[in-house]
Amino acid sequence: MAGREKLSFLLVEDDNEYAEFLRLLVETCYENATIDIATNVASAVAKLTSRHYDICFLDHMLGEETALDVLSQVDAAHVPTAFILLTAHAKQDVARQALELGALDYLTKWHFARFEFERSVSYALYRRRKELEFQRSALRDPLTGLGNRELFHEQVRMLTAQARRRTGRFGLLYIDIDGFKDVNDAHGHGVGDELLRQIAARILGRMRESDAVSRMGGDEFVVVLSDVRDAEAAAAVARDLETAIAEPFEVEGISIVIGASIGCALFPDDSTDVEQLTRTADARMYERKKLKPAKPFAAT
Repeated sequence: MAGREKLSFLLVEDDNEYAEFLRLLVETCYENATIDIATNVASAVAKLTSRHYDICFLDHMLGEETALDVLSQVDAAHVPTAFILLTAHAKQDVARQALELGALDYLTKWHFARFEFERSVSYALYRRRKELEFQRSALRDPLTGLGNRELFHEQVRMLTAQARRRTGRFGLLYIDIDGFKDVNDAHGHGVGDELLRQIAARILGRMRESDAVSRMGGDEFVVVLSDVRDAEAAAAVARDLETAIAEPFEVEGISIVIGASIGCALFPDDSTDVEQLTRTADARMYERKKLKPAKPFAAT
């Protein structure tokens, strides 16, 4: 048996004989593999969007539609499934189009041996996982490990779609650290960077698993609160975070006391537009900051 990892396969094939050939080949090569079969584009898309598959073998011709329709409808380049195209004839233009849409390899039907089949699976899995690692790292702030601005926008778009379907709410908290520039000026960027890492960890530690925290740049953070009951519930979280951030930080033997100003905005109460919602939370953060007495940070 090839490897010990338990893999899940989707075989998209409208020829029953060939689908059975693939099923037996998968069972022979991969112990305890789970196998589903789809015979058309609609069925394949429904399965791929409702559960996870490690590998999807896609027959190019599916009635009047093709594997390219599946790849485009599920956004194959951005899902964890590794797609392998199956073609009756090795046509370079077909393979090129499939690869451009997110397929990772292709095999010519009836013209590959078991070794080539296993090689294709191993290659596609390895490449898909490496690509996903790269995508995840590209969406992370390298200093704090939090999501970056791009990931924030992606998460908000997803929550917006969910909230519209369920007539629900979510909240945005825009956070600016008071006195951070003074820390950098007095103690250098090394201390400032470590302080930001500790602030990020403290914010993250106060959140639920369903919430998301991103660093927008500099000393600004944003929290996305899923399933918020009302504005007061979001404001209560903001007050809790302000209190938590006001507690002393220990950085390289220095005790640092700073603060945070936080603005809140609620979807859909304040806006149904993501950009406007973010601007509203940002403006409210600055309003709150202006109401605070000017006070330098304390470090001992």
